Amino acid sequence: MSKEFDQRPVAVQLKEVDENGDRPEEIVDFVQGYAEDKVVIGEHVIALNDLRCVLLLSD
Repeated sequence: MSKEFDQRPVAVQLKEVDENGDRPEEIVDFVQGYAEDKVVIGEHVIALNDLRCVLLLSD
């Protein structure tokens, strides 16, 4: 990732659904960094287009 970010806890829901029409579990972790079209949350590199919802959590 091209930019470092002050780590903040977030909960993320993805747009995708599985074969049963269910959404995958939330990813709850810290933002590690970001680029123009991607964000790193924990060990997950996620395209911004794949995000459904991002909730900022308090420390």
